[in-house]
Amino acid sequence: MVLCMAGVAHAGACTNGSMTKTTKYLDQNQHVVQLVLTSKSDGTLSGTANCQFELNGGYIHLVDVNPSATAAPTADYDCQLQNGLGIDLMGGALQNLPAALASDGTDATFTPLPGGSAGSHSSYGSASVVCSAMGDTKSTTMDVYIWMEN
Repeated sequence: MVLCMAGVAHAGACTNGSMTKTTKYLDQNQHVVQLVLTSKSDGTLSGTANCQFELNGGYIHLVDVNPSATAAPTADYDCQLQNGLGIDLMGGALQNLPAALASDGTDATFTPLPGGSAGSHSSYGSASVVCSAMGDTKSTTMDVYIWMEN
């Protein structure tokens, strides 16, 4: 059975910056959380409830990054998707991110690095987004693919 549902968008101000998240359900085993991230003037994005998304017992297996065409972050900016213990679920894979799409127009695609905790266990908690060195009020979009074990 394939479940296709419309996305539900939620926007909020983080402690630093802002994030809009939209959840899209691809099928019973996978959903995508699209995060539109905008840094504050010092180039950071972080916070509590409004800078989080639910993992719902799944684990992150892929992240597509698409910097804004009009307000692109500074090259080599860094982001983490942290669990409740502050562990980067991507194992450092979202460090030194590009300021623009690849020359062929595709998103930059990242998988958790070996030794990261994302591939080794699922989580029923939330993941917090923390970014630095993005530049003054710059934006990027991340599609976070979450695999659900049934």
